[in-house]
Amino acid sequence: MAKQHASPPSPLSELPAVDIPLMQPPIEGDLEKADGGIGVSHTMRPLVVHIDRPDSTPEGTHFELIWGGGTPVAFNLIREGDENLARIPFTVPSDSIREAWADPVYVQVIRSNANPSRTRPLRLRVNLQHPGGQDPNPAPGNQGLVFELPDDVRLGGVSADRARQGVEVIVRHWLNMAAYDLLILVWGSVRIERLIQPSEVGLDIKCILDEEAIKEAGDSDLLPVAFQVRGPTGNYPDPWAPWSTTALVSVYLETDRVDAPWVQTPETDREIDLEILGTRDVQIGMTVGGADARVYSHIFLYWNGVNAEGSSVSYFEDRQLAGAKGYFFNINNALVSAIAQGSVVVYYELKGAGVPDKRSHNRYLTVIGEIVRWPAPTVDQALGDDLDPGLPLITIRFPAQASWASTDRVQVTILASDTDGTVDYTAGRLVGQVTPDGQMTFDVAGNELRRFDGRLIDVFYSVTRDNELPQESLRRVYQVHMPVELPVPKLIQATGSGASVSLASMNAQTGATVSVEYKPMYTTDSIKVTMVGSAGAGSPNIDAKPGLASGVVMFDIPKAAIAANIGNANKTFTLEYEVTREGVKRGSTKLTVTVTPIPQAELLKTVIQINEANQTTRVLDLSTGTANRKLRVGTWPFIATDSPVWIEFKGFKTGGGHTT
Repeated sequence: MAKQHASPPSPLSELPAVDIPLMQPPIEGDLEKADGGIGVSHTMRPLVVHIDRPDSTPEGTHFELIWGGGTPVAFNLIREGDENLARIPFTVPSDSIREAWADPVYVQVIRSNANPSRTRPLRLRVNLQHPGGQDPNPAPGNQGLVFELPDDVRLGGVSADRARQGVEVIVRHWLNMAAYDLLILVWGSVRIERLIQPSEVGLDIKCILDEEAIKEAGDSDLLPVAFQVRGPTGNYPDPWAPWSTTALVSVYLETDRVDAPWVQTPETDREIDLEILGTRDVQIGMTVGGADARVYSHIFLYWNGVNAEGSSVSYFEDRQLAGAKGYFFNINNALVSAIAQGSVVVYYELKGAGVPDKRSHNRYLTVIGEIVRWPAPTVDQALGDDLDPGLPLITIRFPAQASWASTDRVQVTILASDTDGTVDYTAGRLVGQVTPDGQMTFDVAGNELRRFDGRLIDVFYSVTRDNELPQESLRRVYQVHMPVELPVPKLIQATGSGASVSLASMNAQTGATVSVEYKPMYTTDSIKVTMVGSAGAGSPNIDAKPGLASGVVMFDIPKAAIAANIGNANKTFTLEYEVTREGVKRGSTKLTVTVTPIPQAELLKTVIQINEANQTTRVLDLSTGTANRKLRVGTWPFIATDSPVWIEFKGFKTGGGHTT
């Protein structure tokens, strides 16, 4: 079959280009003129891309996504209910994301009563390789990323004289090295970036640290030096070993900086192990001498953390000095856990009126431990994993994280991805002031939810800080549909579980209680319980009740209804309920209750006697008179006023014959 090629879009009909999340931006000086890069991160989940909704696209307008070929790979259309839709989503099939190019990438808009139009085409570089490849062993650092320091620096450190000469670092070429890889070398708190040119692929790379950079990082007995590589499409090295092995260099420039702060809790000079830390906060200590305490009025602590994905997690605190002594600052445990497998630079500054600020040396720390993803959000109105599309509103809820700043932007997303028609919803705002309960909520109108009717949806949130890449939570999956049945009611006095239970008659002598439990339950719900048993009293009418905010409503079954369903052998009755919400009725699963007879031992406890008979000999002497005799019957289980009672009297005549 001949290979098909897409016709280039007409410049006269161009619309804004497809918006691809996390796409690497164009690289300055790129000889191959890529408009962007597609990397490993785009294959971790279904890739959903968007275009702004063009003008004149009424209901029924079709859209086709072309991804590096002539055949559309995804489709969408304007449906009923999309009147306010501003962006059109498409899901790129995973098998369409292939190296080395996706060219062209565009969307064609097909209108029923107008000429088609197309978005501006994109030429995208696709690289799905990790720089350095997979780390071959569990030793610290990525063994595929190797660098060398000068011998005199490695053995003797860096003095002020040595710093004036600069330090040359040789980075050995790495597996999967590619043009426009970004080499990132860190010397303490100083970061040097070097873009690899096409002519340098396969060669070792030299990086020079000048005196200014060395002074900026400052003195340290254990100054960390390491590097990593970010590929041209945003790929980082092996996620389990994103950095090279770290070299520790002694730097002694004899600057006027004061000593670096130390880690009081946990006791460590270099590494914070989250497992050892447990739930404790990290405590940072420093000493302010008498001379400084007389001149300076405030102390400022800076905790500049970077997580494993390169995003900043920082903390700042200032205090008024209260004399020469030790000062201690607590770093919230959540802030430390947020940079698992990352690093942090800690220092402090002394400030006062009319004097220059005095800065400490840096304390360089790495954080060891498992990366904990933010928890998935929940939907208040969900019934288990189900969401009713008829709900007037839903509330997405999730806990705010200690690492978020008030100026960070948080966004919630509802996504149903499908190459034949993706549906999504997003809403965002600044984190702002978090409520005392630590929860963040977003309300989504019912008309937005109905767009997902019949689909599985992912619900998640993401947070973006400044120009950093967004960080995303775990996802929660719901099915948007009308559940066939509500949960089975519960009979409190019964034993067993599920849709069939047993009721011992003696456990319900005063009646029974039905518990109706489901979520979401609204106070506007009307709940009607139906009991079907023996005709008449055994199938009573139970008045409807409104729902309660607690999600649990109790209904009483009268004693007479239970009694009417008791026999000499097992008998059954059923319980079910119906919920009416905004005119729509939904029924529950039916509960079948088996009622056991009153035990014979209980019935034998009922006293039967003739008052005029001798209670010892049990003889009734009829010769003592002709007046009527009284038969007395004691109480029995489920006795009730106006309940019929049958009495059978048997005896023997003088001649031996029976009488009844």
